[in-house]
Amino acid sequence: MIGYDHSEEPSVREILQTTVSNKDELKQMAEIITRVEMETASAALDPALKPLPCFNNKSCTFQNRYKYANKIYNISKEFYPKTKTNSKAADKLKQKTRQEELNICKKSGSNITYIHAVTSLIKKIIINKGYKFQVGNNLGKVVRETDEYYSNLLTHLPSPKSLKNYGFEIVTKTEHENVVKEIDEQDSKNQILDFICARCETKYKSDKYEESGECNFHASRPFYQFGFKKYPCCDKSADGFENPEFCCNNKFHVYRQQDFKERSLISEYILEEDLEDGDKNILALDCEMGYTTKGYEMIRLTIVDFATEKSVFDKIIKPVGKVLDLNTKFSGVSEIPKDSLTFEEARKEYLNAKMINKNTIIVGHGLENDLQVMRITHSKIIDTCFIGYGKVGRRKPLKKMTAFFLNKFIQTGEHDSAEDAICALQIIKREYFNEFNFKINTDLLKWNEL
Repeated sequence: MIGYDHSEEPSVREILQTTVSNKDELKQMAEIITRVEMETASAALDPALKPLPCFNNKSCTFQNRYKYANKIYNISKEFYPKTKTNSKAADKLKQKTRQEELNICKKSGSNITYIHAVTSLIKKIIINKGYKFQVGNNLGKVVRETDEYYSNLLTHLPSPKSLKNYGFEIVTKTEHENVVKEIDEQDSKNQILDFICARCETKYKSDKYEESGECNFHASRPFYQFGFKKYPCCDKSADGFENPEFCCNNKFHVYRQQDFKERSLISEYILEEDLEDGDKNILALDCEMGYTTKGYEMIRLTIVDFATEKSVFDKIIKPVGKVLDLNTKFSGVSEIPKDSLTFEEARKEYLNAKMINKNTIIVGHGLENDLQVMRITHSKIIDTCFIGYGKVGRRKPLKKMTAFFLNKFIQTGEHDSAEDAICALQIIKREYFNEFNFKINTDLLKWNEL
């Protein structure tokens, strides 16, 4: 990468020091890494570990990828003694290494996230003594029943006023009926609407999306770094340019509904009071969304049991409108299979007495967005934003909260709704039940520097 100073890169060892708080684990990792580095210091890079092509790579040079692939392999073979005497075993591990490195490269948006992801992989390999990964690891090894979790979380439920302040929809049955009546009387579902693109703010008619021109935009919102306003998606400055150079483009403009009535035009809401009276359960959920001709819709839903941390529902969902952009970089969804459940079919599977019902406590991160695309209202909400640092409206991203509370790095590439849901519930367990509890080295891991 021209002009990039690799001497400024944090080393694997430096990253581990800021992300591993258990001294014994850190010592074990340091010993293995030191031994491997000493043994391979004078060895040339293995040609069999040359990186696989990564066509959307914007994060790392070929030589750097080559170097880290060798590092991953040399550390992982410590746990596979057969690789030292059996060439077939060594070849198999090398293939595995190249594939893992390619997966990291595809998901990494920058050189730093690439190195963090490589470090995370190395950490998992050492802790699990090979490629035996688990999604969650409750360091406290606490086993509780759902009833115990449920009764405790009931005491932490926010008031309707607090929920409204956090952006959750608090709608009475009368208000809902009035909106439905107004839509029917005005025949709003069949009218041509005025849309404003959610990305570039171009105005267009809802039926003219194919004729409204190309959409040029930045994938991420700008933020301030060292006094400069920059776009994290492309590292370009956001200051001083009347006609900034955009890093992304799409064939169509896209629209995101702004209020309860607009969302009701796509599909009707089901209020909490109209849900079935069922099990007193706790479910963590996360949705992935994409853009369609109708607007912003749910395209994947993952629901995880709070106590067991096992997925009880994880499916791609066919949206109501025609797909314009699956937002794959953030949703992780690259296609909608033809046999996918429709929105209404999916509802029948997850809105029932055994799954989401009026007694369910729903756990997650930024749940107001998820409930909006699911078209349901609910008051039994435990959101990570309630315990995040910062004022209302300036909540911390799940990625930062997971790094701070759990010492784990996620979302280094495409989002995974299952991973996001599990991390959200683990943060809640740590905060309210003292699980996943270990001392955070705040001198090394600064919240605002993540």
